[in-house]
Amino acid sequence: GTHQAAAHTPQSESLLPSMPSQSELFASEWHYSNGPDSFGPATLSTMRDLFATGQIDAEAFVWNSTMKEGADWLHLGDPANKSLLALLKGEANEARERDTPIGGDSDVCAGCGQRVGGGE
Repeated sequence: GTHQAAAHTPQSESLLPSMPSQSELFASEWHYSNGPDSFGPATLSTMRDLFATGQIDAEAFVWNSTMKEGADWLHLGDPANKSLLALLKGEANEARERDTPIGGDSDVCAGCGQRVGGGE
């Protein structure tokens, strides 16, 4: 008999042509560069570890296979990589606005509570 491999077609693809879904970001292999050398392929969890340990940051360039063939490498901090950056930070997408302090940048150091800057 013949059996169909219909289970392998993702349904949601037609809904999101522009931005890759989070599952696509997880499934694809990433290449990254923070200098003259580029590295990869790396899984998203590897990228997360690199981000957490400071080996890559928003200035690093990233590329992956969900980007169109021949697409330029983009800064991790590029708006097009917003969902990726949120994943690397380990945040849900909604958490972004909530974490931003209302008054913009505060002059109190979040780590120690001391006021920083502002002269002697």
